[in-house]
Amino acid sequence: MTVTPADPEIERELVGLAHSFAEREIRPVAAALDEAESFPWEVFHAACAVGLASVDIPTEYGGMGIDSLLTACLITEELTWGDSGVAAVISGNGFFAGPILALGTEAQKQEWVVPLTAPDAPAAGLALTEPGAGSDAAAIVTHARRIDGGYVLNGAKTWISNAPDADRYLVYATVEPGSRSRGITTFVVAKGDEGFTLGEKIPKLGTRCCPSGELFFDDCLVADDRRIGEEGQGFRGVLEWFDRSRVLLAAGSCGVGRAALEHAVVYAKEREAFGLRGLLPPHVATIEEQVDLEVEHVRRKSDDLEQYIGLAALQDRNETLFYRVLVSNLAEFMPIVYTPTVGRACKEFSHIFRRPRGVWITPADIGRMEEILAGAAPNGVRLLVVTDNERILGLGDQGAGGMSIPVGKLALYTAGAGIYPSQTLPVSLDVGTDNPALLEDPLYLGYRAPRLRGQAYDDVLEAFVEAVGRVLPGAVVQWEDFKQHNALRVLERYRHRLPSFNDDVLGTGGVVLGGLLAARASRGGLAGERILFLGAGAAALGIGRMIRLQLASEGLSAAEIHDATAHMDSKGLIHDGREIADDQRAFSMSTSQPGNVSNTGSTLCSTDWWYGTCS
Repeated sequence: MTVTPADPEIERELVGLAHSFAEREIRPVAAALDEAESFPWEVFHAACAVGLASVDIPTEYGGMGIDSLLTACLITEELTWGDSGVAAVISGNGFFAGPILALGTEAQKQEWVVPLTAPDAPAAGLALTEPGAGSDAAAIVTHARRIDGGYVLNGAKTWISNAPDADRYLVYATVEPGSRSRGITTFVVAKGDEGFTLGEKIPKLGTRCCPSGELFFDDCLVADDRRIGEEGQGFRGVLEWFDRSRVLLAAGSCGVGRAALEHAVVYAKEREAFGLRGLLPPHVATIEEQVDLEVEHVRRKSDDLEQYIGLAALQDRNETLFYRVLVSNLAEFMPIVYTPTVGRACKEFSHIFRRPRGVWITPADIGRMEEILAGAAPNGVRLLVVTDNERILGLGDQGAGGMSIPVGKLALYTAGAGIYPSQTLPVSLDVGTDNPALLEDPLYLGYRAPRLRGQAYDDVLEAFVEAVGRVLPGAVVQWEDFKQHNALRVLERYRHRLPSFNDDVLGTGGVVLGGLLAARASRGGLAGERILFLGAGAAALGIGRMIRLQLASEGLSAAEIHDATAHMDSKGLIHDGREIADDQRAFSMSTSQPGNVSNTGSTLCSTDWWYGTCS
């Protein structure tokens, strides 16, 4: 199935048909069907009669022949807008037919697919899920044992949609127990087949008109002509089904969301239900109108920091609206939520503080970190952005104000990548500050003490990592804006204990390497280049590491890679003849290299071997 749309006119006609069908046939009866938990035969056959149950079945087998996933998604959204349970019933026959159309013989397509396009079509089911295996196709244990002329099936399936009302099922079983995906094979089993029985209907909280049930196979006999494709080809069919169904499920979610919004607006208009008549202005604003109003509010503020404060206040009182405003105006508000304005917010944090967001960990909290994390994330989180506040942007040590960086970065992750806000946690490891202006500020909100160093600092980090591992197992930790030597040391120390990364080191390195590879694509890579890094801090060393890995992948030896890269900081070239940090040694040029490096006073020179004559 392609992703490209069908002919635009045909697509508009089909989407319009689906919408009118949902409005006319589904919505008026949806609540009653769900309440009765009964299969919607009348609506289902009405959908069959207009072709909505066989949109993607080819025309030669009686369907509409629309070979476009995009068009299928738009139709699914409209039907699900009507009711998700009825939409699931209508789409069920398509899921049954797909693997047969892909792998079956012509005779099988005529026998099992063509009847699904009739106005009085039967319902069909797809039986993959098993007790103990869920939808992990490679873990199914239903066994198909070969006999003369066919197979004997033994096993059970559960949570099978349409199970109590379907008359045919596409069943996945393995012909090679223990082989996982290699032995999975597809069979058609019909209601009434010897050894096949229906189990109990499974109670559900929603989509109850699309019943789910259990299937049992006890020496169920299946003839050879009921096997779809060759032995072992079933896993391919499962993957193709997943590829399609997951996208259609997302489209259906959009339909449910639309319907929920419309119902919510109607409900909100019935203000008696909330006891709000007379307590609010009469107009009920749509989300679009609310966005326009909030954007107007922010734009009225002429100072960027005031705009930051305004958006932060919106995030605190209406997170949904905040992200809608941000996503709809990302180019305009990204520099407010994050750099460069967030730098001012960090510097003036204690003076613009309104409401806490995130977690502050101090040296006084050793021994209570698990309690703090559990209280901040009682339902768990998947991503923490953690800073010790020492190297905030280009501003240096900002103490407790560094919290604005994790908060802003996570806001962008939600707006740009769709990470759900409740699954994230900003963290400030407030181990003190060496910024005298903060220590002297009577309104400073942070841990008022000189910044911890050495073992005391390491003890705080160790306690924090231990607490994360216990309270939030599996969560990803992003180390953010640590100063150079701590950044590299902490990353190396904990990378095998926590799923973690440092954006300044790894993220910057990945972006720069990607840019260089794009620029040198016509040359086939970076081999043969000499690369001088202006900087030897965490970001520059991170870039250097990435580029060295790339050069190694292009076949250069360790010596060749070392000779091809060099770093220069504010004191000159990084080399063995000067004092350098331990984490810079791997990148240091040797004074014994050809055209050695000399340091004369404050001017560092090398020969033409590296970058030409210096003065």
